[in-house]
Amino acid sequence: MTQELIDRQSQVCLEIGINEIHSAFENKTFQIYYQPTVSLLKENTLTGVEACARINHEKYGVLSPGVFLPLINEIGLKSRLTRYLIKQALIDLNQWKELDVNLRVSINTPKPLFKDLKFVQWLKGIAENTEFDVKLLVLEISQNDKEPWDDELKKQLFHLKLKGFNFALDDADENLPDKEELKDVPIDEVKIHRSIVTEIKYQKSARQAVRNTIHLAKKIGARVVAVGVEKQEDANWLLEAGCHGAQGFLFGKPLAKDEFYSSFVSKEQHWDVQGAWDKPKILIVEDSDQYQQVFVEMLSELFETHLATNKDDAISLFESLLPEVLIVEAEFGDFSGEKLCEQLSATEHFKDCSVIFVSDTDSTESRMAAYQSGALDYLVKPILVTELISKICRVTVLQKKGTAIKNEIETANQFAKTSLVEASLYGSIVNFYRSLMHCDDEESLKQQLFNFMAHKQLRCSVQFRNEFAVSHFDQTNIACSPIEVNIFEVLRNKGRLYEFGRRLIVNFEHVSCLIKNMPEKEEESGMVRDYLSIVIEGLEARYRDLLRQRALHSVLDKLEALTGRLTQVVKNELNDKKELMDNLDIELQMSFHVLDLTEEQEDKITSIIGSMIESKDDSEINSLSIINNIEKITEELSRSVKNADSTSEDKPKISNAHEVELF
Repeated sequence: MTQELIDRQSQVCLEIGINEIHSAFENKTFQIYYQPTVSLLKENTLTGVEACARINHEKYGVLSPGVFLPLINEIGLKSRLTRYLIKQALIDLNQWKELDVNLRVSINTPKPLFKDLKFVQWLKGIAENTEFDVKLLVLEISQNDKEPWDDELKKQLFHLKLKGFNFALDDADENLPDKEELKDVPIDEVKIHRSIVTEIKYQKSARQAVRNTIHLAKKIGARVVAVGVEKQEDANWLLEAGCHGAQGFLFGKPLAKDEFYSSFVSKEQHWDVQGAWDKPKILIVEDSDQYQQVFVEMLSELFETHLATNKDDAISLFESLLPEVLIVEAEFGDFSGEKLCEQLSATEHFKDCSVIFVSDTDSTESRMAAYQSGALDYLVKPILVTELISKICRVTVLQKKGTAIKNEIETANQFAKTSLVEASLYGSIVNFYRSLMHCDDEESLKQQLFNFMAHKQLRCSVQFRNEFAVSHFDQTNIACSPIEVNIFEVLRNKGRLYEFGRRLIVNFEHVSCLIKNMPEKEEESGMVRDYLSIVIEGLEARYRDLLRQRALHSVLDKLEALTGRLTQVVKNELNDKKELMDNLDIELQMSFHVLDLTEEQEDKITSIIGSMIESKDDSEINSLSIINNIEKITEELSRSVKNADSTSEDKPKISNAHEVELF
């Protein structure tokens, strides 16, 4: 926020007075802005909106709540503003409903108002005497309200719940109420405060607060919505943590009704609208006309209620509806609830359904029979409305918890199985790498590759390329067919991985591998692509190493031959020079008496000859030194090649690439 905007809002706060607030009510300059709430579980799915109050001021334009709410609270108009927001939101909901759009609307509602009997009666009157659908209304109660969750408050909330209203615990942060404090509070949704959400990337305590909130929501059977989401990375983390929905500028800012509709709800937009929460399905098996009517009237507002009056209808409806709760009369007609449950227990869904028995009698035998039939509860007629609804709510919460735990167990089991598969897979890859170290030619390399592929139930061909030759091998035949050889050449430059049909070719500089039976399922196919890249890369690395060793051997052979020839040439030249100098010395010595030289001249010539002989000897020493150095270099190079060749021989032999101990 810029300093100019801060100064402007401060000036507005100073100038807005009590008369301005009353004028806003009288002139209806209050406006509702709607901010979208979206599903994190399903992309581009709108699950609801939050209604936010604004004042359309003739001088200052649209004013945010931070400007006028403190004054409204100070002069005691909180109830009036809440009523205005609720009524206007319901009017907007009806208009959208005519356009076949059902959206939940959340409205901040101060906790003390629920102890105001006039306010509670006003809400009940809306539900009973108007065409408004209050099931689409979510009344948000801030966690920061100091009013305790006492029995009177819980009673009023429960009565409103019976009328169809939904409730959310708003502003959830580190100071969460415990499960016992929220016992019997009909909370449908928990909203995480924006101060927590904006810090999840930076603060460990914020991430833990989110986890604690989700844990609490699971205990009370509520959804979780994060408020103030502005970054995609935060949305991704919240989804992984188990958050159901989100609200924030990442998805959309608060907008006036018409602008909101055109941006999110109109058919031109790509948002799916998910309306009211799904009601739990209840199947009631009752043959008494009186109780049939009572059950339907009591439960249809809160639950998707279905009625069966005989055994056949009950079995048929149970199998088609898959209800969450089965309410069954202990004795109806010539049949019993016990026998019905016995038949239904053969169905797959029965173990996921909560059963409640109702009966005219309260005998120990009847209760034991109900318990043995799988019932979670047993009620004796006449039944209190609040007791029955409370029982149903409790069993549905338990059912949600059980489903959540079951899903978590399935996810954990799947993760464990995947981990074991991956451990086995990468263990076999490591073993394949080790086996490559014992290979010294294309023949042995292809055999280790074929062993690995056979263990993975894959069929393949392989091509090895170097500057002197190209080799082809097929897993099932001695040699590749001409068309496969052509495919290798055509697809060499198509990239590292190239898939066509159920075939895949993996290309590296010196090695290409053609897989002929890729799995049909994308998940399995993706895994094969991943590990084949690693396998063929290892094969390429080992083949490169072999080519380097071959080049080194070739250089060594040539150097040894060259050294031998050079040594012989130098020795021959030295022998020739020695013989020439010796002959020259003898000839001169024998010619001294013929040449009639003075003694001084003879000494001079003898000195020159001696110097030439010494120079020859030095030349012989230098030539021999060079030969010795070349021989030493050749010997050192030979030892290095032998050491490189013997490296793999020091490792333990492994016969098959898939023989590996994981643990």
